[in-house]
Amino acid sequence: MSDSAIGQILDVGIGYPFETLTEATDVAVPGDTILVHQGTYNGGIFVADLQGIAEARIYILAAEGESVIFDGGTNAWQFLMLHI
Repeated sequence: MSDSAIGQILDVGIGYPFETLTEATDVAVPGDTILVHQGTYNGGIFVADLQGIAEARIYILAAEGESVIFDGGTNAWQFLMLHI
């Protein structure tokens, strides 16, 4: 992980601090960017309790120029959205 302007870059992939998207979403806080690197990842991911704020969103991005595939499950990702 490295510092960005607002939060951390949470690198996901084999050989990175987080091997799965779920591991990164479990620790992400407002302002963080989850950067998924080259690879094929299991689909069917369920994420709850991930919430940024207007001034500090949480981004989930594929690393530039890298092929990222989520395969399997009935969906790639499912997020539980809580409105307060």
